[in-house]
Amino acid sequence: ASGEPLFDAKGGFTGYRGVGRDVTAQKRVERLLRLEHRITRRLSEHAPPQEALGRALQALCETESWDCAEIWKSDERAGELRRYAQWFNPAVEGAKRFIEGSGELSFARGAGLVGAVWQTGEPMWVADSRSDPRAARTSLVERTGLVAAVVFPIWTAGRVSAVLDVTSRRMRAPHKRLHQALHVIAAMIGQYLERTAAEQAVRESEARFRSLTALSSDWYWELDAEYRFTRLEGRQVTGGDESLRARLIGGRRWDSGLEIDGGWEAHRAILDAREAFHDVLMWRELADGSRRFMSISGEPIFDAKGEFAGYRGVGREVTAQKRAELLLRLEHRVAGVLAAAEYSASGLIEVIRAVCEAEHWACGRYFQLDEPAQVLRFEDAWCIPEPAFREFVERSRALSYAPGEGLLGKVLETGEPVWSADTRSDARVREKSLAEGTGVRGGFAFAAVSGGRTIGVLSFSSPKLRQPDQRLLEASRVIGSQIGQFLQRKRAEESLRESEGRFRSLTQMSSDFFWETDEAHRFTQLVHGPNYPDAYMGRGAVLGKTSWELPAVSPDEAGWAQLRATVDSRLPVRD
Repeated sequence: ASGEPLFDAKGGFTGYRGVGRDVTAQKRVERLLRLEHRITRRLSEHAPPQEALGRALQALCETESWDCAEIWKSDERAGELRRYAQWFNPAVEGAKRFIEGSGELSFARGAGLVGAVWQTGEPMWVADSRSDPRAARTSLVERTGLVAAVVFPIWTAGRVSAVLDVTSRRMRAPHKRLHQALHVIAAMIGQYLERTAAEQAVRESEARFRSLTALSSDWYWELDAEYRFTRLEGRQVTGGDESLRARLIGGRRWDSGLEIDGGWEAHRAILDAREAFHDVLMWRELADGSRRFMSISGEPIFDAKGEFAGYRGVGREVTAQKRAELLLRLEHRVAGVLAAAEYSASGLIEVIRAVCEAEHWACGRYFQLDEPAQVLRFEDAWCIPEPAFREFVERSRALSYAPGEGLLGKVLETGEPVWSADTRSDARVREKSLAEGTGVRGGFAFAAVSGGRTIGVLSFSSPKLRQPDQRLLEASRVIGSQIGQFLQRKRAEESLRESEGRFRSLTQMSSDFFWETDEAHRFTQLVHGPNYPDAYMGRGAVLGKTSWELPAVSPDEAGWAQLRATVDSRLPVRD
């Protein structure tokens, strides 16, 4: 809301008048964007997986004023979901009892709300689970008063591997932007679960081998019958550029470098039809390559004779709102690219391309941390199809940066993003000759982070002088964390494949076969060596059984009893 005092003809104060503007949608986008940033930071902290997920659930519940949340993870061998992580509001006694009462539960596919989402892969929003026939925890809901629920699938590797279940005493009706945010959060959790699972698998494999705005309007305008500006005044008009305002008077919008959503031809048709228009998005590209967005509304003007005299209307500055939406869309695109990427190299290049296209950078490079040497080395890049920028990439291939050296070394040293409006005159830039003849001017770099440490640095370049963009700097932390988790997960998967290969190779060289059993002494793995074919002792006849359930001529019953006593005591068995 904004207002101004009122005075009568004698100068006496008579009150106030003003206007109000509904900014709910803008604030909603900003709040959900901050929530995604909080959850990304929580998942990038160096902490045990269940603790990190619990903090992420806390951020979600506190932002949306929900009482408790759980992550149910699939147990493939048992064919059911078990609770893996949870958080509840300690100030709500019912939430505490709900979490405590659910700890020992499990859900088969289709059982309860959680099992239904696991089976269908579709999110579910329930206002009152007491009246929902699919609900399984009805008595617990009755005792605690937590009747509302939102349940979301968590996808990994093309299947639902976990379920996010949020429960509360009350919830608002489903909201489109909240649905989008929950999809992104579920994707983040899915990537996190994939990475931690891969790292855990590596550790287990290695263990076997050796014994993872203001007023409702910011300015007012008028056009004549030829659609030329005759009046343009108010705060934020032309972004404070008085010379631009002066140039606009007497000219038409489409002749001033302004762009419009839907194109000028369609807008001119509306004007020619003398129709009103509302909240039409327009934008202007500034000298530094950034964009200024505005929302324009107008109505036709007619003189006393009913003749068309032009248009008048208002404009609003919506750059902050659009930047938030565009960066949120970019983060969603990055999450989607990484989720679909089969290989680390292709996923990385697609992310670099997405950032360049969305933020109008001409070139993006990735430098990987060589951990033994503790230096950054060139790994990959994407650039627009121009010879100058291809040459810039080629010159970068032999580069390396120690901590503190150049802009990239600063990022490696501090973990903080850096911005250079003009790399030619920036004293922090180490190789100024690198950009000679390429037209590179503005630069921006940020860290790829996993587990709270920098594993690489992404660097973006532009032929334009670009001033620091605080919102992009904030978004870079989320994108850097997404990339870091993706690369570590792919690295862990590669390590697992290599470890398994070494393990199987060692088994084949040193023994006739290798076996593993579960806690009930049933065989779970059987790997044959080259001199001990599968046909001699087939896996199908062995897996799922204990050794004393298999046909054998030795030992005798006393020998089997001695073996069972040995394994029940958790002692080694030899020869």
